[in-house]
Amino acid sequence: MVGETVQLRKAGTTYKGLCPFHGEKTPSFTVTPGRDSWKCFGCGLGGDVFSFVMQRDGVTFPDALRTLAAKAGVEIDERTKREDAHRARLRDVMETAIAFYHQVLTATSQGAPALEYLRGRGFTAADTESSPRVVLINEAAARQYFPGEDPIGQRFGSSVETSGQQEIVGIVRDAKYDSVREPAPPTMYNAYRQRPGGGGIIAVRTAVDPATVTSAVREAVRQVDPNLPMMDVSTQLEQIERRFQQERMFAQAYTLFGALALLLAAIGLFGLMSYNVSRRTNEIGIRMALGAQRADVLRLVMRESMALVAVGVVVGVGVALWASRFVTTQLFGLPGTDAWTIAAAVGVMILASVPAGFLPARRASGVDPMVALRYD
Repeated sequence: MVGETVQLRKAGTTYKGLCPFHGEKTPSFTVTPGRDSWKCFGCGLGGDVFSFVMQRDGVTFPDALRTLAAKAGVEIDERTKREDAHRARLRDVMETAIAFYHQVLTATSQGAPALEYLRGRGFTAADTESSPRVVLINEAAARQYFPGEDPIGQRFGSSVETSGQQEIVGIVRDAKYDSVREPAPPTMYNAYRQRPGGGGIIAVRTAVDPATVTSAVREAVRQVDPNLPMMDVSTQLEQIERRFQQERMFAQAYTLFGALALLLAAIGLFGLMSYNVSRRTNEIGIRMALGAQRADVLRLVMRESMALVAVGVVVGVGVALWASRFVTTQLFGLPGTDAWTIAAAVGVMILASVPAGFLPARRASGVDPMVALRYD
């Protein structure tokens, strides 16, 4: 490092040269390799390689250290104590999180499905005709045939002679095939290469519109086998809609009849409230003759009308909740006590009752008290 700045000449066990820190003609700058030190007897400066770089470049010790490290090809970790403390805290947090999730995974019911998934496996390319027969079962089969024990590694067969021929290597979640209403039945899955059939179903997942990838799927199948026919291409949503075609028709009819019933109920409520207020015209006339104001009459009639409606709503909602259990079996994906549907029906009843009480009361409160007293 010193030789890059000072032209040195060997003098015994040391090296000498002109001091770079002051002007001189006679060499007084000495470097002693055995002690890794330098000394100028002219200006009195001296030290090690760090002090030489600091003096030559006019920098601090950290900068000199970086210069020497770069020269030697050494990478310096410049983390501060604060950064080390921060890293230590992060490490403690991560270790705590690892311990927590390990506890959840191995010692709680919430972690049981994940642990079961990790213990098992799916089908692989190694599951061929010559390899041991393996199968997967769904959760319903595990509950029914292996209650209280671990199905992974269990062996069975279709007869006494082949009782240990097939090994369960994994458990998959329940999936519905024939009916979306009934719970998934116990199901077993075989590797196709170990038990090939006459046909098969290819399921393709895509993030775009499925209709846009149909041609690409057909082309991919054609490249594998040009003679392989590909029939009945449909999306999962289309299959579900076909299964619910009859239910959808009934639902539309029920919706129409329900809307008609709600309309008739609103009309009947409007008529009943109007008739009830009209019958009180004489009473209203007497109240106004005794000094009641028009606003007082309106408030009285509306308060009594809304009280009657509130009683009807409470009774009606109670009956609806009780009767909902009879229609629950006819619904899919909806509870029998759908809050939004009940709220909409109650809202329609209230909207029908407000003008039904307000309009006759407003008309009656505007009549001359003498005319109202003679009203029949």
